[in-house]
Formats: sequence, C-alpha cells, structure tokens
Amino acid sequence: MGLLDSLFYRFVTRPPLDDAQRASLALSSMYSVVDGRRDDSLAGNSFWTKQSAWNMLAGSWGIKGRTIAQKRDKAREVLAWLAREGSRVDNAGAAPPEALLAWDTARLVHVARRCVHAGFLDAAEAWQAILGAGATVRPAFADWPPFAGAFLRGREVWAGGRNATMEKVVSWLQSDAKSIWRTTPWDSLPG
Repeated sequence: MGLLDSLFYRFVTRPPLDDAQRASLALSSMYSVVDGRRDDSLAGNSFWTKQSAWNMLAGSWGIKGRTIAQKRDKAREVLAWLAREGSRVDNAGAAPPEALLAWDTARLVHVARRCVHAGFLDAAEAWQAILGAGATVRPAFADWPPFAGAFLRGREVWAGGRNATMEKVVSWLQSDAKSIWRTTPWDSLPG
C-alpha cells in the first residue's frame, strides 16, 4: 500500500468484521500481502486503490464496459463462473479437485474485494459471494495449512509452474504468529 493510501486508510471508518467475514477474507490473504494491503476491511481507501482495481479487473479478468452497469454485470459473471466451475472444470484431472477448489476460492474472494474497490459491486453483494465461498471451501479442508498447500498446487497447475513469491507469502501466512491465518481459526468460516 502506498504512503498516501496508508494515510487515507487510517482515516476511513470501517465497520468491524465478524469472525466469518474475517475468515472468509483471509482466503485471499496471499493477494493482500503481495499487493501490500490489509485484511481488516472489505473496502478500498483511495482513488489509487480504485484505479488499480479497475486496471487489474480489466486486464486479468476482462471486466470491461462503457458503463459501471456493464462492468457490474461482467463482474457478476466472473464471480459466478469462479463459484460454479472456474479452474475446476478447465483443469479437471490436472490436479486434485481440492487444489483447484482452493485456487478458485482464493481468486473469487480477491476479485470480489477488488470489485468493491472499483465500485462495480456494493459491499452486500460482495459479502454474499465471499461468505458463500467460505461456506463452500470450509468442509474441504481441516485448517489453513492444507488449504495453503492446495492453493499453491492449484496455482501451479494454472500457471504451468511454481511461483517463488507466492510460495514465500503463503509460508509467511502459515508461520508468522501475527498473520491472519494464525490469528483466525479455520472453523470461523461460515458453515
């Protein structure tokens, strides 16, 4: 997070997260760490956050359009695809199903958050997708470490190789006593 973003972030009022919201946001914490963002809020905090979200969503996810309504519709399509099939269909048989589920779930939460930052979705709609993802993934894993390993395997299949940066971030999330994965019980996910 840039210096100005950090300053804006300190002065924005954010509603506190309940346990299920916090755990569900944590499903995409690897992206938060890579992007230098925090996991204590769904909301973005500045113009720069909004612009970076627009750029990422357009470039990586094809969420484009002339109007916000068109972008909102495309965002809904992407989130529905990730929830319904995602890489689980595209790469079926290339990795264990739980690896692709972890990969798709992390991306769904990340995309939903960035859609809020961009102004394409309101918080209520994003929370519906994020909490739904948490409820879907909770029974598939016993805790954060199996989810983390599955996520890395799913990402490796999707990317065609390993990513040292992501492996380092996932390792930190599992080992640092202050990380959201160490301070948020897996069982806090919606059930």
